[in-house]
Amino acid sequence: MCGDGSFGQLGTGDNQSRNLPFEVPYFTTKHVEKLAFGMRHSLVLLKDNSVYGFGSARRGQVGKSASKNQKFYSIPRLIDGFPNCKIVNLYANGDHSAALDESGQLYIWGRALVGEHDDDQPRVAFPSLSISQVALGWHHALVLSRGELYIIGAYRHQKRDPTLSENAVAQQLNLTTASSTHHGTPRNI
Repeated sequence: MCGDGSFGQLGTGDNQSRNLPFEVPYFTTKHVEKLAFGMRHSLVLLKDNSVYGFGSARRGQVGKSASKNQKFYSIPRLIDGFPNCKIVNLYANGDHSAALDESGQLYIWGRALVGEHDDDQPRVAFPSLSISQVALGWHHALVLSRGELYIIGAYRHQKRDPTLSENAVAQQLNLTTASSTHHGTPRNI
């Protein structure tokens, strides 16, 4: 890895930036499967299905919330919360994180995309959806389920507020087509 390390997001045990690529010491003897990078945090999925986070903990996006004396975690730390499932992808952006398991369950943590409070523990979002793709934005996420696109979180600075219960429903978007002379606008239905 290389780049800005001011929040410990390089996993080196400090907050120094690095201009040249280097191997993160913690993962030297481990088999890394997937990586995801937010603005100030990083996520790593290992072959053994363990997920690690490091960097800013401002909103709990590394699986642990910041405290008065600990604003970031510069050494990779294990994120619990994926019982009996196989994680197949990780996502990070802004102050939130997500993981997708092989059955299409989406786990989110960090900045509150749903509900009222930030959460440092992964929680299943929208258990009624089988999700195939995820894209995280700064304050929102787009998820694709059975060919339908849903938005979670802020939309034009207005928070969509489903809860993390069994009754949670994402806002479905109706996307219209576009041509060279006109275009459609996504809208909530």
